Amino acid sequence: MSASNLARWGGLSAVAGGIFLIIWAFLLILIFNPTGAPWSLYRLYVALDSFSWLLLIGGLVGLYARQANASGWLDAAGLALASSGGSIMAVLSLAYAEQPMPGPYSWGDGSGRGVAVLLWEAGLLLLGLATLRARTPPLPWKALPLAIFLIFPLSIAATPLMLGAGLESEFFYSGVPRVLAGIGWVLLGYALWSESGEDARQPAAV
Repeated sequence: MSASNLARWGGLSAVAGGIFLIIWAFLLILIFNPTGAPWSLYRLYVALDSFSWLLLIGGLVGLYARQANASGWLDAAGLALASSGGSIMAVLSLAYAEQPMPGPYSWGDGSGRGVAVLLWEAGLLLLGLATLRARTPPLPWKALPLAIFLIFPLSIAATPLMLGAGLESEFFYSGVPRVLAGIGWVLLGYALWSESGEDARQPAAV
């Protein structure tokens, strides 16, 4: 498969993963409510969580294919880190389905999800920087990977403020970041699928 086709299919994977993230976020409203939720709905919730990670890895592969050789080691290192973290999260989402952590990022539960998220975020940061160095896609598309990376630390920083304001619903501090990330992935996937702009496989601007 050519790099162009791989990038386009990676874009489709990113769009699907973003849609899964958005659906997952709104399922929080049904899952974490006082009356509870049926087991079938919870199984859908777990499946969306796991498969969204795999689809987003596909999106990163498409991004890498589009701008390979444009940013040197940043692309390869970012893809390796993010793929490792995303794969671990996909597996752990299913392995710990019987004892889930309510939020998308779990820390200190002994499952290793915290480490996986750090790998994912480090990979996104490197890929985001690599995309900014590449000549294409044009702005604002090239800023999307870095913007998606920033959602996690900003949501962590904003959580105490939301709790202090009385916004204690799981949807606000876990679902809203996922919705924003999902929208970002859909837009990034569209950019990859449409292949707007020049071929990103040319050298980065100095």
